[in-house]
Amino acid sequence: MTMKVFLSREESRCVRPVGPSRASGFTLVELLVVIAIIGTLVGLLLPAVQAAREAARRSSCGNNLKQIGLAIQSYVDARQAFPPGAENFDDGWPCNGVNWRTRILPYLEFSDVYNKLSFTASNSFSGGSLVGGVHTSGNPNVVLKNLIVPLYRCPSTRTQALGNFPGHESHWNDAPVMVINYVGNAGAASPVPGSNSSAGVASNGFGESSNNGVLSQNQQWRPRHITDGLSKTVVVFEQSGLTSGKNLTSNYLGGWFGSRRKGYIGAPGALGQGEWYTGGTTVRHQPNSQTIIGGQNDWPFAANTVISSEHSGIVLATLCDGSVRVIEDNISLTSLKRLACRYDGEPDTE
Repeated sequence: MTMKVFLSREESRCVRPVGPSRASGFTLVELLVVIAIIGTLVGLLLPAVQAAREAARRSSCGNNLKQIGLAIQSYVDARQAFPPGAENFDDGWPCNGVNWRTRILPYLEFSDVYNKLSFTASNSFSGGSLVGGVHTSGNPNVVLKNLIVPLYRCPSTRTQALGNFPGHESHWNDAPVMVINYVGNAGAASPVPGSNSSAGVASNGFGESSNNGVLSQNQQWRPRHITDGLSKTVVVFEQSGLTSGKNLTSNYLGGWFGSRRKGYIGAPGALGQGEWYTGGTTVRHQPNSQTIIGGQNDWPFAANTVISSEHSGIVLATLCDGSVRVIEDNISLTSLKRLACRYDGEPDTE
């Protein structure tokens, strides 16, 4: 005789089923699927995060150039002329001098440093002992050693902050002196836009020098000399990238150094051919060019160092009115030279 047992509803809730129970949680397959999904999402988001970071760095670089432009305008207001691109205090060897980056320090809130400097032939601005560098005993310009001016560094650059060049210490920088990521516009190489294709250009063993730009070697120009217009002429280019994997920026003997000689384009005799100097370039290459015209143009002291950046497809530049402009890598060399030359009279069409 079979007996049936009837449980009340409350009693049935307390009865557990007999047999194996299944633990709650993920199976191995489910866990692998979740990991794969997370990996895919990270792969999709990472480029966007990197792009956002580079956009922020590019914006910071543009702000640097804006502040540099304002400092140059303040210099012009005080002196009624743009600073010389590079100067020389002693035409002999070892040579000495400064470039425009040093001259505008008071307008970048570095008056305390500037006021300690000695602008004489006997006190070098170099980072190399070959020319009696800033680390030489008794040189008051030692304040430049290890000095970093944040506005002179692009956040995206791969160049070193302080310049020590292995194998060339005595001839370059054996004292840690700043490597600066912005270069003065000396002008355009031949053929120069406008009616005279050789205007303001001289060829020497260091490439083609020019004074048809704004920051010229051992010369100063007033705003009235910028006949193409302050808003159409570059005063400073970005130069923060590598060329063929090398740092070939215009920082020979350190970012503060000046001109090898007192000469300038148009001066009598050999001084009229220009010489090597730090802090400026004459435009002869496309932006970010990795192919360099032969001769000695692949040296940091050459006249035609490439304007460059780590920003994808562009370099930034400051115009004479203080505004900042984006210059694309695919700009024609002629149009780039029009931006560099202060008096070509040809409109910028790009």
